[in-house]
Amino acid sequence: MHGVDCVIDVRSIPYSKYTPEFNKNNLYKKLDFQKICYRYLGNKLGGRYSNPNLFSAEGFVDYKKVRQRAEFKEGIQEIIKLIQKGRRVTLMCMEKEPFDCHRFVLISYSLTNDGINVEHILENGELISNKDLENRLFKMYGQKKLFDAYGDSKENELEKYYEKRNWDIGYSIHKETQL
Repeated sequence: MHGVDCVIDVRSIPYSKYTPEFNKNNLYKKLDFQKICYRYLGNKLGGRYSNPNLFSAEGFVDYKKVRQRAEFKEGIQEIIKLIQKGRRVTLMCMEKEPFDCHRFVLISYSLTNDGINVEHILENGELISNKDLENRLFKMYGQKKLFDAYGDSKENELEKYYEKRNWDIGYSIHKETQL
């Protein structure tokens, strides 16, 4: 529907006991048969980490710290190179709603900061722009205006809202122990 010719799997764990057709090897074979490239980059761009240096004091993966990792930057550059070669790339994860996934809060944040226009495919096939999701961040976290009382720029405000969303959806060692 959207002319995608390259799927980038950004799941930290590219396997599912409930939907084995989405397991890494099965998905690769299916996409290869359809002449769609498959790249696994969950090891560089995934949302789950075990390194305690990447966690906040509250026990959440801190995406600001993740963005500083050399591997993460390499993964972003791999995506950009594919786009520059003319590939129509999509990122794949398990969360269907982009607003609730690290694809938006971590990866799209970095891609848009690198000048890439990002659109998200919704469950019904419609597209929503990253800018629309950022506007949703502003509305969700209570700011109707672009600047706060302290004179922060829109970019600083936006960074704060991305961070809040990170804490709301990010992988937590506490969530893992509750399972």
